[in-house]
Formats: sequence, structure tokens, C-alpha cells
Amino acid sequence: MKLKKLRVVFANIDSYDVPLAAVKEFHVSGVEKTIDYSSYGKLTVEQVCRKFTATFFVDELQKIDTVENVTLDERLDSHNYADLCMIDLVMDDGEETTIRLPWEEMTYPDHNDAMKTWIEEDFEGRQLMYISVG
Repeated sequence: MKLKKLRVVFANIDSYDVPLAAVKEFHVSGVEKTIDYSSYGKLTVEQVCRKFTATFFVDELQKIDTVENVTLDERLDSHNYADLCMIDLVMDDGEETTIRLPWEEMTYPDHNDAMKTWIEEDFEGRQLMYISVG
């Protein structure tokens, strides 16, 4: 079983597949299972993490269009949207693992204050987007 792609999911439930060519690295830490029950009879079992960090190649993210008429690098930019809430790890056999990311809503609704992004160039001059959630 091998990782095929990373899917990013936003608060409005838009999701985009990120090919591994766009991923330099990522790290998920503090993963645990949560169980929620509501009086409406709904039981939800999820995996959540305490911290998610990732480094993406901006030129590869720019190849992915979104429904907001911006490319994925712009959609992930915390200065514009800041609403990344989940990731899916999609394996080559079709298995998917969903992990909910930390969420702090202090500024305004649907804005994840736990999410920060910035862009820097690597030693070869290639732009990298750094994402930290949690």
C-alpha cells in the first residue's frame, strides 16, 4: 500500500486532490480517534490531529484550479481563506484515511485561526508554500 495523493478539504466542503508531485513533505502529529454523539441520534467517529505541517511546490499547486476561480496555492493561502479543515490520505489501492485538522474560530466564522501559511524560495529558486495548522 502506497500513498497516491493527498486531498485537502475546506470548510465549505470543497476538496482538491494534490498530486505527490506538488508535495515536498508533510507531517501529521497527535492523531487520535474521537467519538461524538448528538441527541439527533448521530454517532460520528473521526480521526483528529493536534498538528499538521506541509510544504508544497507552488508551481505545481498553480496547475490546480478551484471553484473560486483561483489556483490551489491562492486557495490555501491563509491570508485569503484560512479554512483548511481536513486532509484525506488516498492510497493506491483506493483506501482513504480522513484526518480532521485543528480548528480555532476566533476572528470570524469559517476562518481557521490555527492555520498559517507563508511562501519562501528554496536554494534553487523554486517557491515553496509552508502550511501549519495547530
